Amino acid sequence: MNIKQQVFLEEYLCCWNATEAAKRAGYKHPNKQGPRLLVHVGIQEAVQKRLQEKHMSADEVLARVAEIARGIGSEYFDEDGNFDFLKARDDDKMHLVHSVARTDGEKSSSLKVEIYDALTALNMMGKNLKLWNEDQKPVIPSEITVRFVKSDEQKDA
Repeated sequence: MNIKQQVFLEEYLCCWNATEAAKRAGYKHPNKQGPRLLVHVGIQEAVQKRLQEKHMSADEVLARVAEIARGIGSEYFDEDGNFDFLKARDDDKMHLVHSVARTDGEKSSSLKVEIYDALTALNMMGKNLKLWNEDQKPVIPSEITVRFVKSDEQKDA
């Protein structure tokens, strides 16, 4: 791949629009050249390689949602409500942070840290495990078999 094609690739991976990527890469006829570049073998291989690098397995997705559902993110707040970014980074748990916003007051500024919501994550896990349907109704089996077994004491009596 030449430099212009590499720029096209990077732009395409940002916007997922071949015409726009060709335009950003400086091609003169992006409407024609963008789609044509996508069928270029070298570019196709590079796109697939990058997608594989970024791919998350179903197990990894479920593990991350489970961490959120368990409220692990709250472990990184101290008694005063301050979030320990260094500890979260060292523990590879920054994915638990939903947003960070700076608030400026008259005399000082502070950071507002929001972690992902455990209840939302629990809802996602429940749906994945088919504990309830889309209407939030519990999934109840249509037929239940109950078997009564006598204990040894009752058999002897």
